Amino acid sequence: MIRNCTVFCSSKGYRLSVRGLVSGQIRKQSQNGDQFLNTDEKSSSSDPQDDQFKVDDVRRKILKNSLPFVKDHGWTTQTLIAGAQSAGYAGVAHGMFPKGGVELVHYFISSSNRRLVDELRTKPQNKERTKRRQIQNVQAATEMRLKMLIPFIDHWTKVRCSLRSL
Repeated sequence: MIRNCTVFCSSKGYRLSVRGLVSGQIRKQSQNGDQFLNTDEKSSSSDPQDDQFKVDDVRRKILKNSLPFVKDHGWTTQTLIAGAQSAGYAGVAHGMFPKGGVELVHYFISSSNRRLVDELRTKPQNKERTKRRQIQNVQAATEMRLKMLIPFIDHWTKVRCSLRSL
């Protein structure tokens, strides 16, 4: 069971645990104790690795759904809130990302690098090993990777500042 990931929204009085997020359970804290606001079936899994897999899956889904909102909100917590809502989760799920937009940047960089590797693997390979051909391959790969930045170019300068804070 995961116990160390809890999201608090003090202005609304909500507490959302990661396990609760996976099972769809949101509790509202009150002076009289917790009140359930929304419940689904509890996860039948008692395996902590299974729960962690579900949490990681939810995190990836939120991050993936957040990318289209970067144009509007930049690399911010507001983008994560919009991504969580578009993925069907409560906006307070942004608490799953304690570093905020920096985690979104990391996800974008990692997923873009994986996409580049996949594209390069599927590209027909030329067995020619001349220096000129190698330079052309590096140029093509660099161009491919830079094209992935185009949708985010307006907010990319802020990324450099965010990454310095790590």
